[in-house]
Amino acid sequence: ARELAAWPHETWRAEYAAGTNRYRIPGTSRYAKLSFIMNQLLDYGHLINNSYSNVGGWPASNLHTVLNDRIYNALPIPLRSILKTVRVNSSAGGRSTEIVFAEDCIYIPSATELNNNQSSPYVEEGKHISWFTGDSARIKYRGLIVPDGSTVYTISEDPTISNTVNQGDQWYYNGSYYYYVSADNASKHHYVEISGSNLDANNGGKWIRSTEYWTRSPHIDYDTNFIYISATGYPYFPNSPTVEYGLDICFSI
Repeated sequence: ARELAAWPHETWRAEYAAGTNRYRIPGTSRYAKLSFIMNQLLDYGHLINNSYSNVGGWPASNLHTVLNDRIYNALPIPLRSILKTVRVNSSAGGRSTEIVFAEDCIYIPSATELNNNQSSPYVEEGKHISWFTGDSARIKYRGLIVPDGSTVYTISEDPTISNTVNQGDQWYYNGSYYYYVSADNASKHHYVEISGSNLDANNGGKWIRSTEYWTRSPHIDYDTNFIYISATGYPYFPNSPTVEYGLDICFSI
């Protein structure tokens, strides 16, 4: 019963983070065979730390514990049985270039995995996932899977007045991306009524704004901040770890 209540059950789409030797298994010279990153964010966001500090990096963070306790325990037992505990890199925070390691089954991506930053210390925090090629590729939504082949409308178009848009279509407007949710689904989605974030569609549906989400990377210029991905997909904004942002979950098998 505790495991079932650990985290709200959600539908995930995990995508293969291509590349070999991405995460090493602790105490061995072997690497996990396959690593995955979620297509969407968890329904609920979370802070990284409950204090204004990035000292100790990812291993010292509160979120590291939450993911490997509450989220892990909410997973189906067959999935848990094949997950590998792996060494997860991050810088040590406090403006240090030292690299520290956590041993995780569940984790979030580093800044360089999402944007191929080759400067120190980010280059030591992981390997770039090759298909994150720009801001639009980094866009994520809470609890909403982006389907293959969805239409992306441009800023010059106005799909809010259209009756022909489909669930999962996206719209780039005013610096952010929006995801179309039909009227039937909009009434069921807890994140749909965030004030000032979303737009009404002509047919009773909603356009849900893309969401900020955390990386596990302390920002080298601060003793306090971690790097997050903005709602526009920009990958290097710093903010206080006490802020609740979205979570993009990763794991290896």
